[in-house]
Amino acid sequence: MDTQSFIQSGLLEAYVLGQCSAEERAQVERMAAEHVEVRAELDSIEASLEGYAAAHAVQPPDWVKASIMKRIELEKPDLSPPNVPMPIPSKFPLRLFQFLAFVLAAACSFLFLRQKEMGHENQELRLKSDSLYQVLIACNQEAQKPDPIAELVCDPATQHILVSDGKGISTIVYYNARLKRMAYDPYNIPTPKLGSHYQFWAIVDGNPVSMGMKAANMCESLRTVENAIAFAISEEDKPEGNPAPSKVLAIGNAG
Repeated sequence: MDTQSFIQSGLLEAYVLGQCSAEERAQVERMAAEHVEVRAELDSIEASLEGYAAAHAVQPPDWVKASIMKRIELEKPDLSPPNVPMPIPSKFPLRLFQFLAFVLAAACSFLFLRQKEMGHENQELRLKSDSLYQVLIACNQEAQKPDPIAELVCDPATQHILVSDGKGISTIVYYNARLKRMAYDPYNIPTPKLGSHYQFWAIVDGNPVSMGMKAANMCESLRTVENAIAFAISEEDKPEGNPAPSKVLAIGNAG
């Protein structure tokens, strides 16, 4: 067993509380003598237990003290003359010792269980921290990935094709013949009215070719279409679109 597993096994806490076997005590003492980190953890547990006991020491109520003193007075040995039979020795000291031993054992058990609970809580916190750390790493890696649309827009060879109705509705198509890449930007287009949807088109050889349904608030890459002479956006009544434009809202020439 490696030192970290030994430290987390609970034997050190049991050793401090006096609840381990002779074999376990010998194992703890041997590991503490051989490994500095085990000795440091054992010292830390002992110091924590002493600190907890000092911090949570409770002064017994006055009525407890009065009850004990009264019991002592009642059970005092009879000091009558020698010819009188000696009184039976009181069992009060033994009972008091048994009571104190029970209280001490209960306190030790509570401390041991509390130590175990704290160990489980710390382990859960470590697992949550590790999980959050992995999420942060993934987010950082994702943030460091190059944005393909940003690269396309910034390329000097990319064409910016305005698709507009001349009255306020306008979108932009980014087209790079060298990279054979295209992107769609809903530059200035209102949210479609209820029940309506936007469909984007490329005009190739005089025929409309569907480029898919488009949102009014999201840039996205487009599949590349060669020999397009114009682009258009239409308003459709079906979420999946139509084979041909129903109502063309804006159009822009590619050349």
